[in-house]
Amino acid sequence: MRVMHFARVVHRVSNRVRFSVAARRGDAVYFSQLEEAFLRSGEILSARANPLAGSIVIRHVPEFTLCAKSLARFDLVCAVHSGAQGQTAPQWGAADVSRCRLGLLLVAAALGRQPALQLCGLLAELCLGLVLHQMARPQTACALVSRN
Repeated sequence: MRVMHFARVVHRVSNRVRFSVAARRGDAVYFSQLEEAFLRSGEILSARANPLAGSIVIRHVPEFTLCAKSLARFDLVCAVHSGAQGQTAPQWGAADVSRCRLGLLLVAAALGRQPALQLCGLLAELCLGLVLHQMARPQTACALVSRN
């Protein structure tokens, strides 16, 4: 059984990728081992980890394909952003949060003025606000387990 760590592509240009492995943030031993594993692969030209930030930057040969299979060799699971290279993943903006808040207020108003329903509406707004706040920040990492 192997522990697979979730990595997020933070930035990508031609032959360079920055990954965030937030669950291992601060773990210098892990990032040192990850650097070594990347360098042993033969497709990676350089690897530079920043354990305090929980990230690693790799430079790779043009033939390297960034996909689930290639990252699984390094015990990483990654949702690869399908946008153009050089672009970061889209983030939620303040306007998106405001629209969601307005929608929740409309739903709460439609439910009526009873105190219990108002309380439910406020709790729903609070929960959605927390979810949207987490989505706007870099995703937190989680460890996934795979069996070999």
